[in-house]
Amino acid sequence: MGRHHSFSPCFFDDGFHGRAHELAELVALCAGPGPLLLTLLGPPGAGKTRLARELAARLEARGEAVRLVDLTRATRAEDVRAELEAAAGAERSSALDELEAALGALDLLVLDNAEHVAGPLRALLDELGSVRALVTSRVRLGLPREQLVELAYLPVDGEGDAPAPALALFLERARRRSRAFGGDPRELRAADAIVRALDGCPLALELAAARAGRASAEVVLAELRRSGHGILRARGAGDARFDSLREALEGSWALLDAPDREALAALAVLRGAWGLDTAAALLAVAPAEALDRVEALRDRSLVQMDPFDPGRYRVYEVVREHALARSDRAARARAVARLGAHLLAERWGPLAFARAEPSAADPASLRVVLDAQLGPAGDASMALQALLRLRLSVLWRGPHDGYAAQLEEVAARVAPSSAPTGDDVLVALARAELACWQGRFADAAEHAEGALEAVRARGGDAGAETFLLAQLGNLQGALYDRRARSRSSR
Repeated sequence: MGRHHSFSPCFFDDGFHGRAHELAELVALCAGPGPLLLTLLGPPGAGKTRLARELAARLEARGEAVRLVDLTRATRAEDVRAELEAAAGAERSSALDELEAALGALDLLVLDNAEHVAGPLRALLDELGSVRALVTSRVRLGLPREQLVELAYLPVDGEGDAPAPALALFLERARRRSRAFGGDPRELRAADAIVRALDGCPLALELAAARAGRASAEVVLAELRRSGHGILRARGAGDARFDSLREALEGSWALLDAPDREALAALAVLRGAWGLDTAAALLAVAPAEALDRVEALRDRSLVQMDPFDPGRYRVYEVVREHALARSDRAARARAVARLGAHLLAERWGPLAFARAEPSAADPASLRVVLDAQLGPAGDASMALQALLRLRLSVLWRGPHDGYAAQLEEVAARVAPSSAPTGDDVLVALARAELACWQGRFADAAEHAEGALEAVRARGGDAGAETFLLAQLGNLQGALYDRRARSRSSR
């Protein structure tokens, strides 16, 4: 069952990165007198144990009595109580008041890895109301006196000239293998891309850094892009860090009931942030129910609210990869089909981009639909709609490589039609967009005029006509500017 000891770091034996704010908050919360129940809440691999140990070591250094109980192996209410009795030095099956008195001698009781016994622990701590405890968990206990300190993954963006905490951790760990690591600017760029691909997850960064120190960051990045987090599984066998991450992810999956597993698997098809309307489409439920399902996953530290865009959510990246590996491929395909219908057919229609800005839908959602329709069996019209609606996202944020070629290839696959499907308008606008990317503004204006004529020939659409006229004006303005610059340079 559990273990009780004073604090020396486990496999995180140095380099404490990016947690100064959370540590200071915990120290301040522990400073007050009286009963205390803190829950350090965070996703798998976030470093909850490491932070709790750092806090405990600092408290011990100033003479406070701190005890750790590792609940990893506890499975029943009896196990949880036995661990607390052992930590307090109390007799087995002591009366609750005796156990509470014994634990009262401690300044802080740290209860580590509690998510799988949250129910029994909640009941016991409810009885032991005067105990000062810090719980590390992926789920909240739900007691009225519980105070939450939420721990996300390490930031991947730095402030000022300082490197991002996630990158600092990665570089330090890689330099244990190779002291010269990071001296090449290309290697630093690859390291930054790895950190972002792993979402700043400390445990995943530890594993990837060990690999990069032996090979190179560019090799690891290429493997991540090719096989995803399979590189961590392939390279981590026998490593305590890998075992911890794998067990944490699998433990989180095992704690979900069937509807929550289905919800997580469906949402895992999305990389990046998404809104509740997107979640509702993926889950085939009303928005109010989608909110309940998403918040249930958030309560289990599997989904987070986007820190830069409140009201939008994202699945933690290592959680997302694990959910994809554990879920049914056919079920995921059905979820993507529902998403495509929501974004491009039922909600918007073939001429949607002509009535609303192409960035209105989540770029991450559109890319999922696009990837699903790019194959030989995919719907070329739907793929082209997705590409056109991604144009502003690509223009502003990238990646630019391959967009024009993909646009040309998919447009060529759309069969000409005289039926009122809008496919001929799609193709005309795709050709106009392609010409813009290639700097051929006169050709772009010609194709936009063709799209406008096609809309009018179908009986007209005021919104589409307004959009196309505006686009045509922009293209003619760009063409005029180019010609004016050409004349002035002669």
